[in-house]
Amino acid sequence: NTTANEEKLTMAKYKLTESGVQDTETGAFIPNAPGNRHWTEYQEWLLEPGNVPDPMYSGAELKAQKKAWITAKREEVINGGITFEGHTYQTDDRSRENVSGLVAAMGAAVPLPANFIFRDANNVDVPMTSTTLAELGGTMIAHVNTAYKTSWTLKAAVDALDENSASLQADLDAIVWPA
Repeated sequence: NTTANEEKLTMAKYKLTESGVQDTETGAFIPNAPGNRHWTEYQEWLLEPGNVPDPMYSGAELKAQKKAWITAKREEVINGGITFEGHTYQTDDRSRENVSGLVAAMGAAVPLPANFIFRDANNVDVPMTSTTLAELGGTMIAHVNTAYKTSWTLKAAVDALDENSASLQADLDAIVWPA
């Protein structure tokens, strides 16, 4: 059995939502509407010493949201293109597969056609030799690897945070993708 005092430490009567609060005892949503009787009761509850609503998200949920943002940002960076020898190239899955397939064929002693060109992101035909195409492939590999390493570092920083810390949101906001 838990006492009322112990229960209060684990869950407040109200939990913040996007546009109001939820009564944790009844599950009822109470909109932020000054004329609403339940909103008025919530405002009165807030005035009592020690009454603080539960946050909208738990620390674990906030950390999971930040890690999901990091994953999405990693994919955005990976697919955002690269600059190689003055040209911008697409780096989406298909573009990387095209380059890696060509480099693999060259590794199997399949020569590039005479006057081989590869089109950049601006639809400019760029003459390529087997050496420059392999270097483009290496640049793409390094680009993807850097994005993954960055995401791993940022996720480790998220994991290191105490989900019960009063500064969790600020600590999470401080974790940003490097420019």
